[in-house]
Parts: sequence; C-alpha cells; structure tokens
Amino acid sequence: MKALRPPPPPPPRPPGPVAPPPPLAAAAKRLEFGARAPVLCSHMKTFETPEDLWQAFLDYAADVNAAPLLEEKVFASKGTVIRTKVAKMRAMTLQGFSIHAGFHRGSLNKWRNRREDLRPVIAKIEDAIYNQKFTGAAAGLLNPHFIGRALGIAEKVELQQQAAVAPPAAPEKVANLIHPDCTDEQLEAIYAAGKQPILYTQEQLEAGMPHILPAE
Repeated sequence: MKALRPPPPPPPRPPGPVAPPPPLAAAAKRLEFGARAPVLCSHMKTFETPEDLWQAFLDYAADVNAAPLLEEKVFASKGTVIRTKVAKMRAMTLQGFSIHAGFHRGSLNKWRNRREDLRPVIAKIEDAIYNQKFTGAAAGLLNPHFIGRALGIAEKVELQQQAAVAPPAAPEKVANLIHPDCTDEQLEAIYAAGKQPILYTQEQLEAGMPHILPAE
C-alpha cells in the first residue's frame, strides 16, 4: 500500500502591490483625486421651479382631502351593537407636506433664505396650511384648543387676558374695616335694620375720617 503524499504548496505570488477589490479600488481612486466621499443618506428631493413646489403642495392637499381620519363609533339600537366609521378632517402640517413630497423639513428654511424664487410659494403654502387649520377649528371639525395652540393663538389670548387683569390692590387700600367709633349698639341696630355698616380702608382710618352711619 502506497503512502499518502501531502498536496503540493500553492504557487508563489508575483512581486508588487496587491490590487484591491474593484469597489475599494474605485473608492481609492476617488480619494486619490480629492473627490468627496459619498454621503450615506437617502436622496432628498429638490424643486427646480416655484411651479414644481406648488404642484407638490397641491398633490399633498389632495391626498389630505382624499384620505381623512376615520373614527370608529359604536351605537346600540334595540339590543344590537352597531359599529361605524366617521370621517374626520385631517389637519395639514408642514411636516406632513415634507414627508409627502420627499424632502427634509429644514429644507424649507434653507430655500427661504437661499432661493428667492421659492420664497413667495413657501409663504403661500404656509398661509394655506394656517387657513385650513383655522377654518377647520372654527367650524368644529378640528380640536379648537389643540389647533389654537398649534397656530399660536391660545398663547396670545392668554397673554392678553393676563394683561387685562388688574393687579391686586394693596391691603391698606381695601375697604374691609369697621370704624372704631362705631359702638356695639349702633352695629346691632344697623344689622337689625337689614343694612350693612360702612367699611373703611386702613388709609382712611389713619387719615382720621369720621364715623358715618348708613343712610336711613
């Protein structure tokens, strides 16, 4: 029986640098010529003309109107439970528009600052979204409290109400003291007549205002 011989060794590699795989070679070539490395992020949509941006918003508005929110309602009639779905108005938002159109939310601010041709359209879109929310809340189709805060109206009303409230009067200016010259007999007679004694402020008493009985 012949002895088993080991396999022959692999042939020697030729001298010189080993070429990297094709993807790495392409990347090395780009870096060699000073090209920017590829950015690992999803493609963000841009708009060449104001008409393109406005058409994208019209498509978003049509989608909002065509796909309202559905609220499930449960009714009981003659011992039978009835389930139905009621369409609810869907509020438009800049975030929803950016998701629908396929661009980053911050792109609107960037275009507003850098794209003079898009500024009027961006302002028109913001006005349209504001109007849709405001009219929907005014008609009771959207939550007025929630929409009011989203539009900044609730905060303005609260600030106006706070400004309209008069500051509390100083204690010495509040008329809540019975004159010290009013005797117990006079006080009993005033209450017996169904009247109230005249009250004075601390300032009035300190100024020496005389005691006055209620009018007959």
